Amino acid sequence: MNLKTSLTIVAVYALVSLLVFVSDLVQLGRIEDIELAPMMVSLVLLIPLTLWYTQARTQSAALDSKVERRAVWSEVIVLFSLAMVVRIPFVLLLGMSFEKTPVIYLLTLTVILVKKANLGSFGFKTEKLGFSLLTGLTYYLIFAFFMFSFLLISVYLVTGHLLIVGYEPLPSMLVFPFMTFCVGVSEEGLFRGFIQTRLSLAYSKKQALWAQALLFGIWHFVWHITPFDPIGMIIHVSSSLVFGLVFGRFFEISGNLVPLILVHGLVDTVGYGAVINPQLDSMQISIQLSQALSFIVGIVSLALLTKRLATKARVEK
Repeated sequence: MNLKTSLTIVAVYALVSLLVFVSDLVQLGRIEDIELAPMMVSLVLLIPLTLWYTQARTQSAALDSKVERRAVWSEVIVLFSLAMVVRIPFVLLLGMSFEKTPVIYLLTLTVILVKKANLGSFGFKTEKLGFSLLTGLTYYLIFAFFMFSFLLISVYLVTGHLLIVGYEPLPSMLVFPFMTFCVGVSEEGLFRGFIQTRLSLAYSKKQALWAQALLFGIWHFVWHITPFDPIGMIIHVSSSLVFGLVFGRFFEISGNLVPLILVHGLVDTVGYGAVINPQLDSMQISIQLSQALSFIVGIVSLALLTKRLATKARVEK
């Protein structure tokens, strides 16, 4: 690996991280728990990266069929650590993981300048784009239907009250671009696209699947550091690991990140518009139990249909 290239990538990564971090000082308002300024800056900073990528001369040579395990793990740990170094202060100091766009820069520059490859080799497929998006929407609707149906029915049966008494679409519409193009692209690209792809060259597909899912779970522990909440941390890490396994299985079959990016964005977005019944404030334990069970129902239904939908979303190289 060229030292100058590596230092350039780290410098750009640090600069983009700083720009997003400083933008939080600008008060433009909030959507739920998200500051508008860094969210908008994150999206705007994707424009020059996209323009550079479309104009850059990238190689499309096939990835190595086999690599040394030590070398692969070095790549994975370096990228994961660099991403976490920025993620932790963003979450602890800003209360939001605005490290997404910097991670996209880090990932894109690494793939093109260090690995000398095209992003398509890591799951960013542009072929059959419309069909891929439709598959992703179908994938999400399956999860949402079973999860929300179980949640709403179980809460009503236990408490005698409706969980959701209204829905305001505007917050979800405003948050959706960030959650999809920043959160979805960065996390799916890093864990499924890069980490799973690279590890599968040195290990079995099953081992690569579990490794990326475990790292994806660990990725979410930071939300429960301050205040320290060990129970919440275990639940969040475990549920993220399960998502990582299901999404990783989809990517293993399809080699296509586009459906997963859309699903990721929708999962993180739809809930913003829900108006929760205030009468349920005193019944938090019952609500949390229903949420846990509904998640299990939703993720199981998703897992059962993963192979069929992933096969349809496969894009041949």
